[in-house]
Amino acid sequence: MNWPARATTTTKARNKTTAGGHRHAGAGRETETFTQAVLLGDGAPRDFLERCLADVVALEPKIGAFVNLNLEGARAAADQSTARWRAGRPRSKIDGMPIGIKDIIETADMPTENGSPLFAGFRSERDGASVAALREAGAVIVGKTVTTEFASTEPRHAQPA
Repeated sequence: MNWPARATTTTKARNKTTAGGHRHAGAGRETETFTQAVLLGDGAPRDFLERCLADVVALEPKIGAFVNLNLEGARAAADQSTARWRAGRPRSKIDGMPIGIKDIIETADMPTENGSPLFAGFRSERDGASVAALREAGAVIVGKTVTTEFASTEPRHAQPA
C-alpha cells in the first residue's frame, strides 16, 4: 500500500473527485469515504480518524450528536488498526472505521446513560454484543451518541415544528 508521509485533509487537495461525494454544509470541502481513504490505499486509519475528529470539533457544538467521547481510546484503536493495515492484516473491511454507539448500548469504556438522568454516569464495565463484534472487526469507537430517554421518547434537542 502507498502510505503518504502526511495525509491531506481534503479530497479536493489531492485533486480527486469522490464517488458520490458531497459537501458538508459550510465546510467547503468534499467528504471522503473510509473506503477511499483506507481500503484504496489513500491514507491510514489514524489519518482518517483525525479528519473525522476535526469535523466533530467544528460541527458538534451546533449538532450535539455526542454525549460522551473517548478520544484517547479512539486514537489508540486507530493506531493499532493502522499497524494492521500496514502489515497487510486488517481484521475486516471496517478495521479502523470511526463509529459512534447509541447511548442505549453498553460500552466498557464509557457510561451508558440511556438518555436518562436515572442512569447518569452508569457504567456496566462491559460491551454489548454489537459493540464487542464491532471491536473484534477493528472498528474505532469514538463515543456515545445522543438518544431519547430509553430510546422511546422525543429527542431532547427537538425544536418545535
